[in-house]
Amino acid sequence: MRLLRLFAPLAVMYIAACTPRPFVEGDDLPGPEFEGKPVYLGYTSVDAGVHGLSGLCLTAGGSALWAVGDKGWFGQMDFDGVATKYWGRIADMEGITIDPATGSLYIAQESASQSVARVKGPDYTADDYEVLFKVKDAFGNLNSGLEGITFYKDNTLYVGTQKGANLYLYNLEGECLSAVSLKEIASDIIEVAGLCYDPERDWLWVSDSESHRLYVFDGAATTMLTYYPVPFIANNESVYIDRARNCVWVGSDESTPKLYKLQFQGL
Repeated sequence: MRLLRLFAPLAVMYIAACTPRPFVEGDDLPGPEFEGKPVYLGYTSVDAGVHGLSGLCLTAGGSALWAVGDKGWFGQMDFDGVATKYWGRIADMEGITIDPATGSLYIAQESASQSVARVKGPDYTADDYEVLFKVKDAFGNLNSGLEGITFYKDNTLYVGTQKGANLYLYNLEGECLSAVSLKEIASDIIEVAGLCYDPERDWLWVSDSESHRLYVFDGAATTMLTYYPVPFIANNESVYIDRARNCVWVGSDESTPKLYKLQFQGL
């Protein structure tokens, strides 16, 4: 009985963290329903050891997360938030994605740079870092420019900006293939803070830290399918799908950065 009394508060805390509270008047209600829509079940969170956590993606083997911070932090983080720094540089790193074929990592950089950089494996050292191209349309948006990046199809990258919720499609040679404001598709979206393309479903997940939502678009970004409110996350700047664990990882850039695990059914 003593052990039960000791662990009962922890059990209550866990249930509270994993079970979303009922919606009440004034809440942001969930987005549209459709056949095959994943069902949100709840979340857990841990403190993340990445200063300025702004971007994350799964490693090639799916055993950990690559992560970047907006002060130039680059490294890996396990699912308990324990981080291992590989190197740092003076760069406003805001998003990261992986090429599933080669393992190369691509980083979206904001501030004066507004550029996309690549870090080749297998060692991912500072010497493997190179700037590939700049997104000229984002120039001048020092703190409202490039935030999200994700590998798409046919060796192309989606990159997104805060200002205008703009989404650009680039090839790896730095040629802009298309550009659209997601506001034209989803009028309530405010910005692009993080991106993750899901090739299995052909969906594009977009994190919006101003509206505190995770949007889901079709892969070509022509239709908004639904969104999930995440009012419990202070600054959802990154998003990544982990189908093996039936969850979506979200990084929150706040005074004490946090890693959120959002559990889903039918992901």
